[in-house]
Amino acid sequence: MRNLNQKVIVLTGASSGIGRATALALAAEGAVLHLVARREQRLAEVCSEANARGGTATAHAFDVRDTEAFARMASRVHADHGRVDVLINNAGVGATKAFLETTDDDWAWTFDTNFHAVVRGIRMFLPTMIEHGGGTIVNVASLAGVMANTLAAYSASKFAVVGMSESLLLEYGDKGLNVVVVCPGVISTEIATASIDAGRTNGVIGPSLQKLLAAHGAAPEQVARDLVRAIRHPRFIVPTPMHATVLRRVHRMFPDLARMLTRRLS
Repeated sequence: MRNLNQKVIVLTGASSGIGRATALALAAEGAVLHLVARREQRLAEVCSEANARGGTATAHAFDVRDTEAFARMASRVHADHGRVDVLINNAGVGATKAFLETTDDDWAWTFDTNFHAVVRGIRMFLPTMIEHGGGTIVNVASLAGVMANTLAAYSASKFAVVGMSESLLLEYGDKGLNVVVVCPGVISTEIATASIDAGRTNGVIGPSLQKLLAAHGAAPEQVARDLVRAIRHPRFIVPTPMHATVLRRVHRMFPDLARMLTRRLS
């Protein structure tokens, strides 16, 4: 999919971080964007920015855990365009607690957004994609979805996304479907802040992660650049940016060394 001009693209988690950066990058290509996020005002601002950059953006303010709201959005998109060319499942959260402190509710909260909502989005749009000869599904996982970190619920949810995505590719790849899994490393986003605001932290890990991401996280625009490139030239796993590529290679070649480094960093 070399030319993204007038391609119909649905993007979740669009109000900040990787989602916002991706929306603006796609807008500059002339894409027709349907942007999803919980925060209505922030989402409206991103839509305005996207429209100013040459895209056509529509806001859909709802929580991706809300099946009925998701279905209403999908119906509207299909009614307006008859198709979706690209679905980007980007919305994500993560409880910042040690394993024994992570409650059943924390696990459910994390999986409902990071995994079940991804499945939900695919089920909403895949049939029409297949009907029209294919399309591209981009699932934003994490480096923690191919090499674990010490946030067990978050990492497990991202591993689930990677595994499900590979099954999806095996099942529908011969029907014109491209499946891309973007695996960002340490990125300066608001995910730790969201955990703190939702009360899903133990008061130590969350603030520490928040400081780490702010001080040393790569810019979301770097992820957006690689994501857009992957839509044009699909490949299954896309670590991003360069430090994620290096760490994944180390993990594959020297897993014990990678685990030791991860433990020390944690």
